[in-house]
Amino acid sequence: MSTLRERIASDAGRLFRESLLGVEAVYTATGASVSRTISVGFAPPYSQVDMFDGEATNTTPVAFVPETEVESPARGDTYLIDDVTYYAQKVIPNGIGLNIVTLSRQATHG
Repeated sequence: MSTLRERIASDAGRLFRESLLGVEAVYTATGASVSRTISVGFAPPYSQVDMFDGEATNTTPVAFVPETEVESPARGDTYLIDDVTYYAQKVIPNGIGLNIVTLSRQATHG
């Protein structure tokens, strides 16, 4: 019998694989020579300027990576999404099987 956490993690992975929410990403772990295709949720970067006060808003891209796809994503891992290579800058596990990965087009140093 599986735990509630395991069932939720499984459902999170299935959500991105079997719906319009998921996109295909080619994942490569830091230092690995082999890549594999996974399904992730993806929020692309965007910029906008408020037409009333001129305030600019810029966001960074974020990938929502189910543990069923990548058990332990890490800083420096790469995700090729829509022909753009993104580097993991920060990984935040949410505790129920979904990792929130802040991405950048710049490689991680240090």
